[in-house]
Amino acid sequence: MKILVLLFVLGVQQLATSPVIESIQIRGNRRTLSSTIRSQIQSNPGNVFDGGLARRDIDAIRTVPGIGDVRLEEAAGTNGGVVLVFYVSERPQVRVVRFVGMSALQESEIVKVLGDQNLTLRQGTVYDETTARRAADVLKSLLMERGRQDADVSVETQAIPPNSVEVTFRIRE
Repeated sequence: MKILVLLFVLGVQQLATSPVIESIQIRGNRRTLSSTIRSQIQSNPGNVFDGGLARRDIDAIRTVPGIGDVRLEEAAGTNGGVVLVFYVSERPQVRVVRFVGMSALQESEIVKVLGDQNLTLRQGTVYDETTARRAADVLKSLLMERGRQDADVSVETQAIPPNSVEVTFRIRE
């Protein structure tokens, strides 16, 4: 019984020293709706700030498609509490896809083969470096099937402000 009372007293003391969340803000998002990001956050205004829960919130936000990095800052609230500000950075969006240096393949054929492999790199999708590398490998295999044994395919990206990218597949047959 004495242990329970001690644990209760320690819990009350922790509540007294932890700030209350006054509000939660999302910053840095352009394409991703704030409501989509908020749906991943379990911390709520009016609750006592919990660092462990805040870390889980950050991890949950990172699972939202298109979100890259997430960081959390705590700002002083107007009523003595804390304002949680989640800063998100979105992964770049593909603006242009180019295939340079090919003569053995038609662009429509490339798009079809990549689509069949679920490697979608087209305008409006979120750029994924792994998908781009896999697409280059598929293109190289396709060229080898066409008798181009020394073919090489590289992927280049060029940033297009504010948060887009041009993807160029350089094909050396």
